Amino acid sequence: MIKRPVIGIPKWDWKSPLLKHAIKNGTSVSIENIDLCYELKRHLEILNMFDENIKDFSDSNYYKYQNLNGKPHKEVMFKIELFKSLYAGIKKEGMRNAAVVTEDGCRLDGSHRLSISQHLGIPHVNVIIARYEECFKPEKVKRIMKNVEEYRSIVYGF
Repeated sequence: MIKRPVIGIPKWDWKSPLLKHAIKNGTSVSIENIDLCYELKRHLEILNMFDENIKDFSDSNYYKYQNLNGKPHKEVMFKIELFKSLYAGIKKEGMRNAAVVTEDGCRLDGSHRLSISQHLGIPHVNVIIARYEECFKPEKVKRIMKNVEEYRSIVYGF
């Protein structure tokens, strides 16, 4: 069904239109919550910090990652507060919105939600499976899939 581990991908030109299409037209399915958060250790680290009621996140990998990607301190702290609020909401009410992933194992949306669900030990989660062929012509689908396969190999070694 979905290739694992599921990885995050850059903001390639096809990502946004596929995500919008999947959210509008896709169906949510329940899948086992295994290997959906491959490179999200920084998310899991900060979730533990939330649990421990730590207030200074500047030494966390999450903070450093955001900062290295050009976000100033104030913006990173706002993002952390939103993450903390999302965590509290999911702890209380469960995951309301499905994450969006492709069949070949790309996470288009839902990194925070999936890392929270993993942290909480939720065994199954809802995802919307985005299918390239529903949004793009066959030639573009081949190019995208080749690009994803190369990215998985070069960046993650699989």
